[in-house]
Amino acid sequence: MTRRRLISRALVTACRDCDPTLITVIEDGPQSSPMEDSTVYDSGCAVRTFTCKGDDPSIAVSTDGGPLAPIDDGGTGTATFVVTCNQGGTGWMSGGDVITSVECMATPLCKKCAMDLITVTDNVGLDAKDMDDDTTVMTGKCSERTFTCMGTDAKISIMTVGVHKKVANAGGPIAPVTDGGTGTALYTVTCNMDGTGWTAGGQTITTVECSATPACKICAKNLITVTNNVGLDAKDMDDDQTVMTGKCSERTFTCKGKDAKISIMTAGGPIAPVTDGGTGTALYTVTCNMDGTGWTAGGQTITTVECSATPECKMCAKNLITVTNNVGLDAKDMDDDQTVMTGKCSERTFTCKGKDAKISIMTAGGPIAPVTDGGTGTALYTVTCNMDGTGWTAGGQTITTVECSATPECKMCAKNLITVTNNVGLDAKDMDDDQTAGGPIAPVTDGGTGTVLYTVTCNMDGTGWTAGGQTITTVECSATPACKICAKNLITVTNNVGLDAKDMDDDQTVMTGKCSERTFTCKGKDAKISIMTAGGPIAPVTDGGTGTALYTVTCNMDGTGWTAGGQTITTVECSATPVCAERTFTCKGKSASIDFFENGALIGTFNDDDNDDVTTFTVTCNMDGTGWFIGAQKVTGVECSAVPPCRLCDPTLIMITQNGPDAKMMDMDNTAFDSGCAVRTFTCKGVMASIAVSTAGGPIAPVGDGGTGTATYAVTCNAAGTMWTAGGQTITQVECSATPPCETCAQNLLTVTMNSPNSKAMMDTTSTAGGCAMRTFVCTGMMASIAAGGPIAPIGDGGTGTATYVVTCNAAGTGWTAGGQTITSVECTATPLCTTCTQNQLMIVQLGAGAQPMTNDAMGELL
Repeated sequence: MTRRRLISRALVTACRDCDPTLITVIEDGPQSSPMEDSTVYDSGCAVRTFTCKGDDPSIAVSTDGGPLAPIDDGGTGTATFVVTCNQGGTGWMSGGDVITSVECMATPLCKKCAMDLITVTDNVGLDAKDMDDDTTVMTGKCSERTFTCMGTDAKISIMTVGVHKKVANAGGPIAPVTDGGTGTALYTVTCNMDGTGWTAGGQTITTVECSATPACKICAKNLITVTNNVGLDAKDMDDDQTVMTGKCSERTFTCKGKDAKISIMTAGGPIAPVTDGGTGTALYTVTCNMDGTGWTAGGQTITTVECSATPECKMCAKNLITVTNNVGLDAKDMDDDQTVMTGKCSERTFTCKGKDAKISIMTAGGPIAPVTDGGTGTALYTVTCNMDGTGWTAGGQTITTVECSATPECKMCAKNLITVTNNVGLDAKDMDDDQTAGGPIAPVTDGGTGTVLYTVTCNMDGTGWTAGGQTITTVECSATPACKICAKNLITVTNNVGLDAKDMDDDQTVMTGKCSERTFTCKGKDAKISIMTAGGPIAPVTDGGTGTALYTVTCNMDGTGWTAGGQTITTVECSATPVCAERTFTCKGKSASIDFFENGALIGTFNDDDNDDVTTFTVTCNMDGTGWFIGAQKVTGVECSAVPPCRLCDPTLIMITQNGPDAKMMDMDNTAFDSGCAVRTFTCKGVMASIAVSTAGGPIAPVGDGGTGTATYAVTCNAAGTMWTAGGQTITQVECSATPPCETCAQNLLTVTMNSPNSKAMMDTTSTAGGCAMRTFVCTGMMASIAAGGPIAPIGDGGTGTATYVVTCNAAGTGWTAGGQTITSVECTATPLCTTCTQNQLMIVQLGAGAQPMTNDAMGELL
């Protein structure tokens, strides 16, 4: 049978609009408990019911005239107190009194949660163990229970359960609580209001479990010393791996090689080694003990292990090196070839003896420098067998061939095998001496002594004289004659005797001929060279109208004087008609320019027209030497100017980023030159504006706005124009950030109303995790719905009992929006459940004629 309820809606009267705050609900008294507070409008005017639950609950009531007698629970565990909004909507009434405050006084149920409402396990997850502590504190409003889990990487795993009656199994595991590296993980839960479960973060917790890495998983590696130098043929351990997948850590040592074995030392001394059993690989596994203080095997604590194997480097074949005796000059048999195996690897030493003995060497990559005898008559070369026994090595190279050579004693060569001439080359003359000896003598140099010696050696078969690997057929002596060594000061060069005398422009001596020749050069208008001999002056040499006068003299045969025309020259002097001097000024720098003045007045400017950062300005001395001129303009002053480097710093030397939270474009980036050097100012605007700064050495403290909404930061171009600086540091990066307006919408831009029948309070939370503020309204109850105001369709619960509505702060921070519309009000409504009537509130009687017991009396909910 379907029942229909007709609701007539009259105009809303004032008695529906009493402000809830007209009654103060006291919650901070010494015995206060949470009060349930609901309002209905079934009677037309608002009716508000206060409900207090707990052990021996009562409601303390005060009016505008003073306190009333407390309302008790009548033994039911629930005390209720009902008030009605008066006709004027100005106060909440009960029995003719205006009620001003209520207080629930009871031992709250949220202090009576049973411990077994949470199962504490110790055997489910990896490394699970007993909880180290489980303490309940009842000093607060509700009971709080704290679980403590201790150990390395301690954590508490948590399981929740779904609590909504229309959503099955809404719970499950949530993120565990870890120790944050402290060794102690703490997790606190709170008894819920009706004492039926422990909660945290809005979820009912059903199971917790403590886990930590056991001590037997954290043995330090250095509890075992791995040596490689104690026993015979000891070497590095080939592998050392630790596995932690089991209950305790296991560590396996691997030693590889011929007859591989692992020697073992315990706290009590050595034990039998582990061998490879002929496989070439010996393995030894140890386990971390329970308290993590040592590695054990066979019930003993292991302190030292060492890998050893017979090295391959003791078994290199001799024929891996070819010993030749016929390739190079003077090659001969190697005098000795010995191999020694007493060391780590085989060593082989070759010995070559004789005059200038040496051992030539060939590697896999080609020849290398030979080993010589160092004048001792014996050359030694030692090679070592490599680790895999496949080659002999020295200096990191594999040696493939060696050969011994030495200079044999020679026969006497005939003198006429070298022709000694005295007439072929320039300045040739008779050889001063020619001696034959059995070996080399002094080198071929005069060493400043005036004597040159040259030694040659008879070749092996006595058929020629050799030096430097070549056969010498002819030698000739030459020496510089005295006429090539006249001193320069035998002629005085003056510059101040005659009219218009000046410095000689050039004075060059050439020694390619028989005797030295010296040429004087005088340049200029009407240039001439005046000449003085030992007998007096002679005719000068003129330029013949060319602008260059030349005069050449020759050193005499005994090198005592310079001569020309049969006369000894003693003095020369250059002279020329002077021309007016020119003076060139050079100004360098960016946009270089030169201003020129006459008596302080600016006449003109020369600029860097070709943009090469160089400007020149040339002036000429006038004929009487009284001033400098450019054309007909006299110049008395010049000034160089250029843009200093400190005005030219590249803006890209500072990177402007937008990487951090709330980062945004810099509002202004201005450069000024008022102080001479470039000063660059960054401006960042916004709520809590800040400029993050990084230097060449890393980030420094950010620059805040000081509450003004504008942060500024100034940097200066350095003297070299290569970097921007502030506070003595090189600035490399800046970033502007500010709280965006869409994080700051005021709550009162959206009104939460309770004007409709069945309206009720709802949950209202705001989050800024996504950048802009998001506000979520949650309305719960039967047929829960949220009206958003205006023409927007209400948001229903979809049969779940929970309606959710999300609005977002707009970009300007001036309103809350959803679906492109600005939302100004929301209201939660839900159909109330009539669940408070008891059967004894209706008496079933049998007083009338024909009365009999009721056939059925069942309670249910009206849908």
